[in-house]
Amino acid sequence: ILRIRVVHSEGRFLTLTESLKRYLYVLVRGMGFMLFPLFAIFFVLSFVEVSQTGAALWDKRLNSEVQHGIMQGMHVAVASAIGAFVALALLALVGG
Repeated sequence: ILRIRVVHSEGRFLTLTESLKRYLYVLVRGMGFMLFPLFAIFFVLSFVEVSQTGAALWDKRLNSEVQHGIMQGMHVAVASAIGAFVALALLALVGG
């Protein structure tokens, strides 16, 4: 929907093994296992890395790249509808 895809530097899609490795890199190095102090520190470090080099550590190590396509009207509408649905569902959970 957001026209984002991750591919190998050769242009092919990642294999299942490569995708799993990338996920684990993001979980550990990008999000610090979602533990608050680690999450905040690793998130900032990853942001600085991407800002300075244009790529995250895990993409460099796995020789992959993130490609962004152009979103058209239908993509924006669907993404907005999904976002609104998720927001309303979270409000219902918190309020109810």
